[in-house]
Amino acid sequence: MASSAYQRAWQKANPEKVRQYKRRTRLKAYGLTPEQFVAMVTAQKGVCLICHEVPEQLVVDHDHVTGKVRGLLCHECNMALGKMKDHPARLRAAAEYLERSK
Repeated sequence: MASSAYQRAWQKANPEKVRQYKRRTRLKAYGLTPEQFVAMVTAQKGVCLICHEVPEQLVVDHDHVTGKVRGLLCHECNMALGKMKDHPARLRAAAEYLERSK
């Protein structure tokens, strides 16, 4: 128990280190180094590849079948792809639906 309480206290006292550790761990899952991530952000000029806005944070988008990294997106665009199960036809149908409803 004492080590668990110590760990929680350390995490609370060191939020930046915790954030950096979590970021490195997530990037490693995609086979990316922090330097590669920064290079991707720079290449994209800090914008989401779908909405072209500058989000608070870019996230790694990847193909769920192949695991291949596709690019960096804002959280909302990345979630939208996931909700549509990465099916281009569903995404096109959704766009057509929105255009028809105007």
